Amino acid sequence: MHSQSARFTNIPTDAVYAFLQDDERLYCVEDTPHRVFWVYWGEPAFDALYGTLCFGDIELLGSHTLLVSALSDARMEVLLELVRPLNLGTPQMRRDPTPRLEKPVRKVSSRKRRRNKEGAKGQTL
Repeated sequence: MHSQSARFTNIPTDAVYAFLQDDERLYCVEDTPHRVFWVYWGEPAFDALYGTLCFGDIELLGSHTLLVSALSDARMEVLLELVRPLNLGTPQMRRDPTPRLEKPVRKVSSRKRRRNKEGAKGQTL
């Protein structure tokens, strides 16, 4: 999994807005004059213990730009297929590198060290 986005520029904003608002798989969470933001729930939506899972998002910006974001290649493929009927051209793709988290050094507790020392004293070789 890795964060990635597809940016379409110089798009027909009104047509794109109408198309996306009409898609039942998308849920609009913000609709302002400068930005419209939808989350992709899929078909059918998948409800989990803490809410409905989001599989990606689509953002329509006031600068005639559509930004599609996802966390995996498979999810991005689905979202790009969703907007394909709009014939927006080839997007500018961006893939963020997967962050590398360093594994913290495991510290041995003093209690465990004491127990190991006591166990070693009682042993005969």
